[in-house]
Amino acid sequence: MIPMNKLPALIIIFAAILSCQKNRHGHVSVVTALSGSATVEHQGLTSDLVTGTKLFMGDKIITGIRSTAILVFSPEEVRMEIQPESTLTIQSYTDTSREFHMDRGKVWLQVQRLPGSSAEIKLVTPTSVASVRGTKFYTARLASPEGEIELKCQCEGSVEYSVPGSSFSRPTEKDTLTVSRGSKTVVIPPEELTFMGYNHNHSEMDSSPLGNKTEFTPEKLAKFMEFIDNKLKATP
Repeated sequence: MIPMNKLPALIIIFAAILSCQKNRHGHVSVVTALSGSATVEHQGLTSDLVTGTKLFMGDKIITGIRSTAILVFSPEEVRMEIQPESTLTIQSYTDTSREFHMDRGKVWLQVQRLPGSSAEIKLVTPTSVASVRGTKFYTARLASPEGEIELKCQCEGSVEYSVPGSSFSRPTEKDTLTVSRGSKTVVIPPEELTFMGYNHNHSEMDSSPLGNKTEFTPEKLAKFMEFIDNKLKATP
């Protein structure tokens, strides 16, 4: 018979084991909305993504042209909008580590910390690593004549942002835009972004739970990218 004074400790251990089993074998996210077409690679097999699809650690989501998917991660701490022509892998999603790898495209991510949560949340790209607190930020990898540009817009809160291979590593501030290309990184302040007509409307959908649809036309985007290119060229 188990002594009564040891039961609380055993209950805690049993609950931890169940939690680990859930993280290893259970789904970690559900597709709550989908516009266009997308696929998921799961354990070597590729299938179409649909609303209601359950996603697991290790799954790779690939969105098509003019296609956007909304993902909600249990227990509704992370919401994500994966935008057209993007590739994102759920690298890990456990009680201690939640890491996503974005190889290309654009992702809008919102983190709402639940009481007692201490999991480290990261978004890793070929250019950067963003360590997330409670926040909302937008990441885009865009082509330019001088090479691929990565934009990191800090919509809310703060992110610890680093660019491996360079000396840039610092927290980003709300309403700023961090831009990287090659070994160059520049932070653009809110007043310059406002002057260029930039705002936090990043969605590609009409009714995204993350926020409003983008107002950038192709013409506005071309003008903004020229502004970004000039800022990078002026950076030592």
